[in-house]
Amino acid sequence: MKYQMKVEYLPGKYMHLADLLSRNFQKGHVDDDPEMTHVVHEVTRSIPMSPDTKKDLEVETAGDVGLAAVTQYYKKGWPQDRHQVIMETRPYWQIRHDIFLEDKLVIFNDRIIVPVSLRPKVLNKLHAAHLGAEKTKARARQAVYWPGLTSDIENMVKACRICERNRPANPEDPLQPHEIPMHRYEKWLELKKLSSNSSAAVTAAAALRQVFSTHGVPRIIFGDNNPLNSFECREFAASIGSIIQTSSPEFPSSNGLAEKGVHISKQLLTKSEESGTHYLDDLREYNNTPLSGMTVSPSQILMSRICRTGAPILSKNLVPKIVDVHKDLKRLQQSYKAKHDKSSRVINSL
Repeated sequence: MKYQMKVEYLPGKYMHLADLLSRNFQKGHVDDDPEMTHVVHEVTRSIPMSPDTKKDLEVETAGDVGLAAVTQYYKKGWPQDRHQVIMETRPYWQIRHDIFLEDKLVIFNDRIIVPVSLRPKVLNKLHAAHLGAEKTKARARQAVYWPGLTSDIENMVKACRICERNRPANPEDPLQPHEIPMHRYEKWLELKKLSSNSSAAVTAAAALRQVFSTHGVPRIIFGDNNPLNSFECREFAASIGSIIQTSSPEFPSSNGLAEKGVHISKQLLTKSEESGTHYLDDLREYNNTPLSGMTVSPSQILMSRICRTGAPILSKNLVPKIVDVHKDLKRLQQSYKAKHDKSSRVINSL
């Protein structure tokens, strides 16, 4: 509800002038105000998902023993004691006051409670891009819920053969953090097909131009010496009012963000090929998955909204909302460096 109540206990002996309601309270069950119920839940009237997905959720929710009982408890009132509910609904006891019914679906806060029979299917959708346990859990927290969801995701990722075959094992060098810019730090990932890796292909073949036409011209273009240090690339940068800065050839971690982006892209392409999905669908999932250590995704930082994907989600979670994560990125950068450097190898300079 929109009210945040603070309840304090005061013994009767200290209530010298007790109010009427404390002595003349209404006994028995009290129904919710129907108008207030409408106000509280009106934001969830439209649930953006395909008709088939919604139909499956409605049918399986009605046939799920636990959720069917939760539905009845919501309509008629929960028992006073946890042991009075059936065994299948006890996992929902602690969150019973945050559960409501909407369009034949059971909702926990702003997340759809998925019936048991559909959980494997939803798990596969959440892990479609094979982004790892933490990112998959962060993605799930945006849309769905069921008791044991976290452990189910961890077990699924551990058993995923595609993730196991593509897990990185190479040692890393100490991090050399760059200054976090005040603009364009959303870590948005783009994949473009090139005819070659020549500087002409990177600049003229609609690669950089296409990206910049969508997101605007950057002040600084940072990347590897090849091909950005070529005459063609520098001439292109000057023509659009940008400056090119290149990484050290002997210290690849100075271009860590781009290197990580390349690594993620290769993993995404490999996993999409092995799982039979389209790489652009997996890329969409990546850009709409919260960043590690944060609660917002590249899409939310760049466009101030979550994009609709294959996973079911409530309409109110798609409403645009401006976020500022500069301080969070700075904190994470310092934390990552401290943790990373403890186990990294040191490169001696001559």
